[in-house]
Amino acid sequence: MNKILYVIAITLTIFSCASSTSLLQDGNYDRAIDVSVKKLIKKPSKTKEIEILDRAFHLANDYNNDAIKTLKSSSRNDQWDKILNHLYNLRNRQNLVKRVPSKVLQKIRFREIDYNEAISVARHNVAEYFYAHGTKLLQQKEKKSARQAYNEFHKVKQLYPDYKDIDQRIRD
Repeated sequence: MNKILYVIAITLTIFSCASSTSLLQDGNYDRAIDVSVKKLIKKPSKTKEIEILDRAFHLANDYNNDAIKTLKSSSRNDQWDKILNHLYNLRNRQNLVKRVPSKVLQKIRFREIDYNEAISVARHNVAEYFYAHGTKLLQQKEKKSARQAYNEFHKVKQLYPDYKDIDQRIRD
């Protein structure tokens, strides 16, 4: 039994110590950024980590920005939830990278972007969509639709606790 636990512990240690280089090569950009940021906070002169952070940061942001453009071009209201998630990813990644020393930020051409307005618009659109969709489902007078409506209204409540008559809709 002890041998099994020992093997499991060693295996977990090996796999948890993935290098930022291999994470970048595997396309796991956010994890590569996380590892690089931790290393650069400790030792900001690591040129290899700066290069990895630069590449991973810009590739991850490009992915999210391209996805947002594609989703917006579809003109479908049900896409705002996905847009909001991409905006949160951009903001969270930016906040993580801002923790490295300013010399490193200059080297990676870091430019801070205010995502608050875009997030606010997306949150509003998400709430409107879920509210309208929940109301439509509730009008079907079916048990399954009522359950779905209940879930939609709870999503609205998470975004805006005082949205319109959301408490009444949830009770309905």
